[in-house]
Amino acid sequence: MANKIISFAEAKNNIRSRKKNLPEIEILRSIAMLAVIMIHILNIPVNQLITGSSSQGNFFVARAMLIFAVPCFLFIAMLMLSYGEEKFDVRFYRKKLMRVGVPYLLWSIFYLLIVFIINRSIPENFFSAGNLFYYLAYGKAYEHLYFMPILLGFYLAAPLMKRLAEAFLGKPAVAVALAFGVQLGIYAVNRFVLYAKYTMLSSTLLWYFSIGFLGLWFGLDYEKNLRLIQKHSAKIFILFTVSGVIHQYYHRILWQQLWNDIKFNTFLYTLNLHAYILLATLTLLIFSVWLIRHPKNGRGEEKKYYRLLKELSPYSYGIYLMHPLFTYLLRRFVVSSSGIFWAAIIPVGAVLIALVCGQITKKVQDIPLIRYAFGR
Repeated sequence: MANKIISFAEAKNNIRSRKKNLPEIEILRSIAMLAVIMIHILNIPVNQLITGSSSQGNFFVARAMLIFAVPCFLFIAMLMLSYGEEKFDVRFYRKKLMRVGVPYLLWSIFYLLIVFIINRSIPENFFSAGNLFYYLAYGKAYEHLYFMPILLGFYLAAPLMKRLAEAFLGKPAVAVALAFGVQLGIYAVNRFVLYAKYTMLSSTLLWYFSIGFLGLWFGLDYEKNLRLIQKHSAKIFILFTVSGVIHQYYHRILWQQLWNDIKFNTFLYTLNLHAYILLATLTLLIFSVWLIRHPKNGRGEEKKYYRLLKELSPYSYGIYLMHPLFTYLLRRFVVSSSGIFWAAIIPVGAVLIALVCGQITKKVQDIPLIRYAFGR
């Protein structure tokens, strides 16, 4: 039977858009991944230094300033989901199960085994349904895994969220207002209704609704929205700076709560927290676009930090999953009461850990059976 010849316009309409690589998103992903590693290294001096010392306070606040890292991953994941015009069918969910669900389960088991070996004991009633649900439903097998069940939750909610986001295409102010309105409503319900009986809402997708929703909304019309934030980049940076100062102020209070009973308005803190997360993500996205367009220095050479971010990006998932093994070794074997020592160690340590984990990921992620741990 002869093939039917159709026009270019018809062919274009019949071809579903496929997810494309966005080089600036690859750079942004690497930045978020390095921020996550730095957070986990910063946990060490925060716990080792004298409580109440100025050095501890500085590291406590520095860790808080990187709080955008995991929400940035969620923004990227939801942006790429809508940008790629995914169809929410059985194939989509099977792919996400293999990409996120299986690695999450395998790494949870791995980290629990590591903890049991180190402690040389298994907690009483560990194998009860309640304890297993706690570890797996909330990502509590190790400190970084909470991100993955939240991401899976966003994938499940994506069809409804996408319909909502589509209703506000071309209306950025309304989309932001809706996202923050829902987020603050969730905060209020948690504080005044749920928290007395249920304390785990902060480990669910609801606690990150605004950044996930706005990532999904942003990806629906990516090029237009990217031009919009670039047009208003100066305003975004100013708002980011103001929000960062407020965020720092609140975390100075949270630091003092380690030894003093100090109260503050948690509503205003929560409002600014989500604003800071969004503004940090947008600022870093603008920076990533600039870096892609200006990858070389004045001598015509590729900037070293650009090359690093570009090289790490393909392995960022494996780096994220694996890096706590190395931050644990730092915690176990490096002890210092010097703030200057830790200030020097943290940025260098984050890059070295990322490079080592990246090389390991590169070598093992395609090995039969092991590849399932990397979603491949």
